[in-house]
Amino acid sequence: MKDKADYYLDFRGQITSMSLLELTELFREMGVGDVVEIVAEERQIVADIFKVLPAIFYELLDMEEQDDVHRIQIKKIKKYKAQNK
Repeated sequence: MKDKADYYLDFRGQITSMSLLELTELFREMGVGDVVEIVAEERQIVADIFKVLPAIFYELLDMEEQDDVHRIQIKKIKKYKAQNK
């Protein structure tokens, strides 16, 4: 991985919807410039991450797959406020 992460989320063995909720909550609380590293086993979770986080709010720093484990580093580049329901 390129940078040392400020936050670390391990989604291995977790339910996808709960993982994505945890990520959006954390991303809202992160400061601009903070980096989160996400580890997941399922390729679908990786695809869903990019669906729930609007691309204008983050920069993809690194993404790798090794032994069926996906590691992603995302840097928050803009203040993010999720829409109220």
